[in-house]
Amino acid sequence: LTLEIGGEGVYQSKLPDFMVWNQVKELPLFWKPFHSFFFTTLAVALVPGALAAVFGFLAFRTRVRGVYFAIITQALALSAWLVFNRNEVNLGGTNGLTNFKKVLGFTLTEVSTQRGLYIVTALTLCGAYL
Repeated sequence: LTLEIGGEGVYQSKLPDFMVWNQVKELPLFWKPFHSFFFTTLAVALVPGALAAVFGFLAFRTRVRGVYFAIITQALALSAWLVFNRNEVNLGGTNGLTNFKKVLGFTLTEVSTQRGLYIVTALTLCGAYL
C-alpha cells in the first residue's frame, strides 16, 4: 500500500516517507515484486503460514513441550518484532505506513470505499473461520 502513495506523500517523492527520512535513494530489490497487488496479497497469506508451518514442524518433531515451548515462542515473537520495528531492513518501523489516501485507486475518504473495505474484511474473517 505504501507504494501507491507515489508522489502524494509529505516529501513529494515516489519513495515511502520513511525511506526519504533515512536517505534511501531507490527501493530495495526485495520491494520490486510488491508492485503487483495479486502477488502482495498472496505473499501476505502464504509467507506467515509457511513460517508457522516450519516452526510448528520443528517444535512438534522434537516434542518440545511446556515451559520450553513457551520460551521458544516468546523468543520467536520478540525476534519478529525486532525485524519489523527496527529499520535496518527498510520496512518502516512503527511509523512507516503513513499518508494513505488511496487503496487500489479508490479514495479512502469515500463512504463506498470504506463500506467495500469493511465487507472485504468481514468476508475474509468469515472465510478464515470456515
